[in-house]
Amino acid sequence: MIRHHAIAVLLVLSSTAVLAQSNHSSADAEEEAAMAAVVVEYHRLVALQDSSAFDLLAPAYMQTEMGKRADARTWRPSGQLPSWLKRYSHSDEEFHVCYQNDVEIVHTRILESGGMVLTHEVGSYRGDSWDSYNAWIMIRIDGTWLIGTSLHELPPAVTEGMRSPTETN
Repeated sequence: MIRHHAIAVLLVLSSTAVLAQSNHSSADAEEEAAMAAVVVEYHRLVALQDSSAFDLLAPAYMQTEMGKRADARTWRPSGQLPSWLKRYSHSDEEFHVCYQNDVEIVHTRILESGGMVLTHEVGSYRGDSWDSYNAWIMIRIDGTWLIGTSLHELPPAVTEGMRSPTETN
């Protein structure tokens, strides 16, 4: 199931969402904000059922459902072409039905032409629900940030330090 492609995505950005860390230059902070904006825009367009959301994906997009498990043998990877996602989103009448997802940007990081946007997402779709941390792996192609990979439901060993003081287990 591709959970993040649906209708009612509610974006909740924390006040620290795209602030640069103290050791980052202002140029890095601007690039990190630009990467986070792509992830936010992707979710906004999907919520609007706007297939141009898939233009924000790299030429070949990879998604992996980790199921909050550290054992990579249990992960469910799937590769998609943005052009296929565009066609699928228009042909499946229930594709966008009953989807809700609150997205908080937790952390951003860049290194040359690559980067990462970590999110905390809480939502539901077709009877399934989640409260997970996800990693959006970004790539800059011809000066434009695109989503290359998304890792969903990062394992607790990875997310333990990311939990905010207000969250409960």
